[in-house]
Amino acid sequence: MPGARAVHLLPGFDEFVLGYTDRSLVLAPEHFDLIVPGGNGVFKKTVVAGGKVIGTWALQGTGPGAVVVPQLFDEARQQGPAAQAALSRAARRYKTFLAT
Repeated sequence: MPGARAVHLLPGFDEFVLGYTDRSLVLAPEHFDLIVPGGNGVFKKTVVAGGKVIGTWALQGTGPGAVVVPQLFDEARQQGPAAQAALSRAARRYKTFLAT
């Protein structure tokens, strides 16, 4: 996630992805099947960094011990410290939301 200033964890059916017929500005076409496996119309939750969908995410566990588990499209690419911190902040925001 080099250069990503903001990271957001979006729900599966968020308008950021669904709101456009042509999603290529926010989602590389080769990754579309990764957020809609099997083309069944069920969208996975997405990780958005710098205005682009860069992966999916899931919540593992329940309650205070729950953990956000990202699945980035390019796992081989190392995340820099700023990108890791931004993703951690997004996960904390989501867990805070769950606790309210």
